[in-house]
Amino acid sequence: GVVEVTSDGCEGTLVGNIYVAGPVVGPGSCAIQPVFAASDVVYPLNYTAGPNCSIQGELSQQVLSGNDGTAVTVVPDPGYVFVQWSDGSADIVRQDTHVFNPVDVTAQCVADGTPIYTVTPIYGQGGATSPPNAQLVPLGYKAQFKILPGPGYAIDTVSGCGAGSLVGNTYTTAGITADCQVTATFVASNTMYDLNYAAGFGGAIQGTASQQVISGGNGTPVTAVPNPGRYFVQWSDGSTDNPRQDKNVIANVDVTAQFADDGTY
Repeated sequence: GVVEVTSDGCEGTLVGNIYVAGPVVGPGSCAIQPVFAASDVVYPLNYTAGPNCSIQGELSQQVLSGNDGTAVTVVPDPGYVFVQWSDGSADIVRQDTHVFNPVDVTAQCVADGTPIYTVTPIYGQGGATSPPNAQLVPLGYKAQFKILPGPGYAIDTVSGCGAGSLVGNTYTTAGITADCQVTATFVASNTMYDLNYAAGFGGAIQGTASQQVISGGNGTPVTAVPNPGRYFVQWSDGSTDNPRQDKNVIANVDVTAQFADDGTY
């Protein structure tokens, strides 16, 4: 899996498996160097059909780090069209390749003839958005972007596309009625945050359970390991990522892994 991406002259932010370079500093070109390490981490891929469409293919997959999932296809109901996945991908036939993060996406379909608008993220030095590219949004729907500061940066301002709201690092626009832009700016920060991972009854934590991360930085992965006869349910903040890696950190994290007996739900 990817451990980090280093650069010379164009510091940027890693968004999923896309490295978004910042402005080139000074004359000449810049160099970007990914760093890889062996990994036996297995990531879940989950595909959900929104209203008015279905999905052909394997909806829940488990993929070893760096490997490829199998393709899934969105099938709109009669009179409806596919718009995009909830992460901004417009591939009606989708295959996630070179996987090194969990995938949990929903297919969006709307009535044929519904106006579709483009919501474009704009971001400056020190961070990026996820998705980093423009989203297609039907009339009246809202768009969401994760605002991701890079290491040593924090979120400064986020605005655009009506009276939107920022909760944590998620910016939600107002209902979209025209093409528009969401603009995010970042500010340098040396604030350090604590990441604490605990195991509830019936399991253990594999990895570094207590970490310190600079604002915008990434923690290292941890895995909730259930004892025999038990299974992992979720983290106490509702996340079901296992393994879990907190990235582009903007606040302290203090969570407990929750387990249950096999056969209980």
